[in-house]
Amino acid sequence: MKDFVRVLLAAAACGVAGVGVVPAAPAIAQPADNSLSLSEVDIRAFIEDVANVTGRTFIIDPRVTGKVTIVSTRQLSPNELFQVFQSTLRVHGFVAAPAGANTYRIVPDEVAAREPSMGGGSEADRYVTQVFSLKHAESESVATAIRPLLSMRGAATSIRRGNSIIVVDYGATLVRVREVIQTLDRDNTELRSIRLSNTSASEMVRSMQSIITADGGPAVQIVALAASNTVVMRGEPALLDRYAPLLQELDVQADFRRGVVVIPLTYAVAEEVVPILQQISASMEGPSGADGAPAANRRANIAAHKATNSLIISADPDVQEALSEVVNSLDKRRQQVNVEAVIVEVSDTAAQELGLQFLIAGGNDSAVPFLSTSYGNSAPNLLAVTGALLTGNQDTTDNPALGQLQQAAVSSLLGSTGGLFGIGGETDDGAILGLIVNALKEDRDSNVLSTPSVLTLDNESASIMVGQQIPITTGEALGSANTNPFRTIQREDVGVQLEVTPQISEGGVIRLVIRQEVSSIFGPVTSTSTDLITNKREINTVVQVDAGQIIVLGGLIQEDVQKTESGIPGLRDIPLVGGLFGSTGESRRRTNLMVFLRPTIVSTPEQARDVTLRQYQAVQGFDGLDPVIQDKIERDFFNFTTQPPAAAPAAVAPAATSEAATPPAPQ
Repeated sequence: MKDFVRVLLAAAACGVAGVGVVPAAPAIAQPADNSLSLSEVDIRAFIEDVANVTGRTFIIDPRVTGKVTIVSTRQLSPNELFQVFQSTLRVHGFVAAPAGANTYRIVPDEVAAREPSMGGGSEADRYVTQVFSLKHAESESVATAIRPLLSMRGAATSIRRGNSIIVVDYGATLVRVREVIQTLDRDNTELRSIRLSNTSASEMVRSMQSIITADGGPAVQIVALAASNTVVMRGEPALLDRYAPLLQELDVQADFRRGVVVIPLTYAVAEEVVPILQQISASMEGPSGADGAPAANRRANIAAHKATNSLIISADPDVQEALSEVVNSLDKRRQQVNVEAVIVEVSDTAAQELGLQFLIAGGNDSAVPFLSTSYGNSAPNLLAVTGALLTGNQDTTDNPALGQLQQAAVSSLLGSTGGLFGIGGETDDGAILGLIVNALKEDRDSNVLSTPSVLTLDNESASIMVGQQIPITTGEALGSANTNPFRTIQREDVGVQLEVTPQISEGGVIRLVIRQEVSSIFGPVTSTSTDLITNKREINTVVQVDAGQIIVLGGLIQEDVQKTESGIPGLRDIPLVGGLFGSTGESRRRTNLMVFLRPTIVSTPEQARDVTLRQYQAVQGFDGLDPVIQDKIERDFFNFTTQPPAAAPAAVAPAATSEAATPPAPQ
């Protein structure tokens, strides 16, 4: 009957080949004390006996083999027998895992380890997976410490990112592991503050961090408190006992340089930074903190060394530290702005003049002693020329007035422009006749293009002037009795001038304070004067423009027309012949002036090189640049390697053929 039940239950099992099933059977007769005494008994027979006593069904894995020995001298209840059974299986590397109601699978423990939900009836005999999140200890070190406590199939994995440990093992083992982890994961660190006397706190922190890193990087945190010049350390007491004396020793060794620091500057100008630091240090004067040091001890002495562009600061370490941070913030590479201007001026001047002068002087018997016409816009002066001709043969030694008259005639002739026609003579009775006609037509066009450019630092003024300096008379004086005459002059710039102060804002917007001037020499005030008239066009403005954008600063479109008419009243208005008694002149001047501007931000050496090369390429395109000079500039200044291109290999004549060579098809 027993064999039949076993076969029946085996047929109802999972159908896995080679898996044995031991069914639950009615309690069989056992010794009254339920004691066990087994020696080298087949484990499968032992499983069968336990099934009979406890009433549980076991599905046995084919790999479950071996012999067991159990010695018990006291009575065992069915539950106690089952616990002994589970412990015996664990000793032999097997696990009884629940598989249903009052049914268990007996499998090797490596199978149970891969299926953490498997195990015995109680948690102590089941494989359990648990995650331990650590608060203070390091996960890797704790995982290393608990691995010896695990069973053969147990595992502990460290997760550094979350400072956690994943443990897989029997529930009973995890109880011990949990106790050990709680003991290890305790905050045993402490805080220590050390006030420094001779070294700044931030400098000491940097030094100690380098030492701790070189020492293997133990878990010691160190922080600087600049306000009180104090260093705060956190770590295990043993580590603090190790590093705190070293820190204090370093502070004592720095006593020889207490309060004095030399800061070389890279970009800022030391003399410009000194007033800023003096103003800041003045606001920091007062009690130094808990020790109540007098204000005088906190005063900073700041000086600039121009030759090395360095700052020398003498102050308490905390004040010194604060000023050093300000210096580091100010000593930054500044941006530059390249301002390019294009000035275009187009002018057209036209003038025409027509005048007639005549002279009639009667002889000895004439009733008309003298008649003449002369106009301010006509040249030469007919009266001066006639007088010079009449007195040309006379000696001017005894009569200086005659010499002055002749000199005036010469100047009048030299100052005349246009075409001249004249006749004159003297009759037998001494009458003088003279006639001069002058005519002028003048056209003058002018096209001026100037492209000044200047490179300057952000918030720094710059100017460029291309032109001449001309003398301008400011005064004349004579000594007593009209002797010792002298003249005072002042030289003024004439040409193209550009003055600009850029300011770069966020987003590449540039604010420009600009003064642009274009001046030139117009000519003398009169034909006989040495004083000059200058043309001047000036723009003073403040604009805002994006980097690289072209803007127009201003423009001038001007047209000037002037007409002059001179003549004898009454006679000038006679029809047809009125022109014989007058002179006419007309001038017309048109001017078109435009000024364009383009600022560019230069932040890097590469951008500065691009701007330089662009300007040099403009010089290369200028006609008349001598090749020798160009080669010297490129070789000595720009360090260009101007090597001639390699000559192309000589073409080899193809074999005689009647077909022309065909160029290759484009790729």
